[in-house]
Amino acid sequence: MRASYDIRFVRIGALAASLLFLSTCNASAQSHFGDLDLNGTWDVRDVAIALSYALGMTEPTPQQRFRADVAPVNPDGWFGDGAVTVEDAARIFYRALGLEPAEPWPERRVIVSYQDGISDEQSNEIHGRITGTDSGATFAKCSKVLGMSGVYVGVLKPGLAVDEAETAVRRSAAVSQLPNAVRYVEPDRRVWAFETPNDPDYQAGDQWYLDDIGAPAAWDISLGSSSVVVALVDTGVDTSHPDVGSKVIDYADFVGDGLSGDPNGHGTHVAGIAAAITNNAIGIAGMAWNCNIIAARVLDSKGGAGSAQVAAGVNWVASWAAQHASTRVVANMSLGSDAETRTMQAAIQQAAANGVVMTVAAGNDGASIVEYPAADPLCIAVGATTRDDQIASFSDWGSWIHIAAPGVGIFSTLPVGSSTIGAEVHANSYGQLSGTSMASPIVAGLAALILSVDPTLTPDEVRSTIESTADPIAVSPPITPIAKVNAAKALQSLKPATPQVVLGDLNGDGTVEVADAVVALQFAVGIGTPTPAQVQAGDLNGDGSIDVADVLLILWLALGLGLPSAGG
Repeated sequence: MRASYDIRFVRIGALAASLLFLSTCNASAQSHFGDLDLNGTWDVRDVAIALSYALGMTEPTPQQRFRADVAPVNPDGWFGDGAVTVEDAARIFYRALGLEPAEPWPERRVIVSYQDGISDEQSNEIHGRITGTDSGATFAKCSKVLGMSGVYVGVLKPGLAVDEAETAVRRSAAVSQLPNAVRYVEPDRRVWAFETPNDPDYQAGDQWYLDDIGAPAAWDISLGSSSVVVALVDTGVDTSHPDVGSKVIDYADFVGDGLSGDPNGHGTHVAGIAAAITNNAIGIAGMAWNCNIIAARVLDSKGGAGSAQVAAGVNWVASWAAQHASTRVVANMSLGSDAETRTMQAAIQQAAANGVVMTVAAGNDGASIVEYPAADPLCIAVGATTRDDQIASFSDWGSWIHIAAPGVGIFSTLPVGSSTIGAEVHANSYGQLSGTSMASPIVAGLAALILSVDPTLTPDEVRSTIESTADPIAVSPPITPIAKVNAAKALQSLKPATPQVVLGDLNGDGTVEVADAVVALQFAVGIGTPTPAQVQAGDLNGDGSIDVADVLLILWLALGLGLPSAGG
């Protein structure tokens, strides 16, 4: 035990002794993995940040942990062992010196997409020929993505690159006499949930953000509709929770780890923000009271996944929308990656084609970094604000972000019993989290309310309504201008204007003339039935109907004599 302890600190000492030399060195970062300060290089700052995580001096967010946990590739093809260690800092140190790491960088997972019409049997023959343990194999293993037709994820053997994998797959397809079977081969990008550690100043139970965006005034117009659903592409939802469980009308799992519900907790928290059961004397209020939920579990118990897995969930939402044509769908994705894959892009295009409105968390790097799928032009990218209408310190920013919503200290539902989100253990079924992950479902809930008022709106029109009614917030350079959602203004902009009633104008031409008196006479003698608007305009004596007395009063107005006074 003593030797192990000493070795650890020898390693720390060796790293520390090298920092002065390293401060004059850096290597261009080919991915965000290991580039912890996000300046485009691997350098002394990245090593120092990794050490602060490893020694427990700073608690990383899930996003930061994924980027710092760069220990040798695991059997699933991902970097890391789930924790940031001194070995991770050493790996970043070696990369900053320009030395090759023990495994290829970035990770070794690739997506193989086959053309339509290629059967599972044919696909398995093609990649099966180059999968195995022998020295000539390309993949250590290759498996079909749950819920996706013709899409597989392969784990590359050490030392191989993505272009080499594509060459091998296409060569194998040719051997199977299917030279055009492969659509493409691309890296499977890491995707993670966008939540951050708790704000210590937050007062538990305070849903301050609802008043902040004018939700109560919006609810005076609409509480939502059962013909609108919020689709959550996330870690799942705890269907036993009394405040969200009965709202979940459909659920699909794309992780395939044998777990159910929400083993992480992130998705249940998002669900409560968007559409918790409201006015039930328990818990919290959701944005869209009467809207139901469908849930696609794509992130694992640690809040991570590959982009192919997430795309499978988006495809399921798109298919659900197509199969339920009378129901409008708003999909929320409180997750992201630093690159977009063709597989994810195709899934988003399919969802948009089926009328799905997509809100996506912008990311929690606190920098001008483009994250996907938020930056996809078919999605609504959502940043986070604070109680005092400032951009949250963790929120990404940039011209590609469409809107912002409260994202600090957001109180919502959590799985019943104990749940672990990131490094935090929550013992209750409610709690607060911060992040663009929490801001995005606020906008999703607002989009659901908008569609409840006008279900004919296109996704672009929903986004335009949200943006055009938002309130600008003060920012300082280099942060780009941004506005915060205003739910009340958004729904008020959809309310039909109350038509101005012109007393005596029964034919609706805006003036009172003899022709209106003739129309009134017809109604008075029982010829035809007036509309409510005509009764409102023609019942001048206020008895609830159009009678001869009203005819005389309308004729009086038509002749320009005005209405007689009560005493005359």
